[in-house]
Amino acid sequence: MTATTRDRLGRRRTSSHNTCTYYDTHHGRYLFTFSKEPGHNRYINVAPARPQTMITQLHALLHNLH
Repeated sequence: MTATTRDRLGRRRTSSHNTCTYYDTHHGRYLFTFSKEPGHNRYINVAPARPQTMITQLHALLHNLH
């Protein structure tokens, strides 16, 4: 999943370096978050993907676009 928005001039901004996905296993659902800030290493975070965790991550992706 990525977040995309448009600024007040209509220019598109996307969270292309910060994305997330989820995987369903027989042990449950896991959220994988891939992040990279300019000048820093890319990192991956893995956590149980409860619905609120996924919503919070999507809000974070949108927040980072502003």
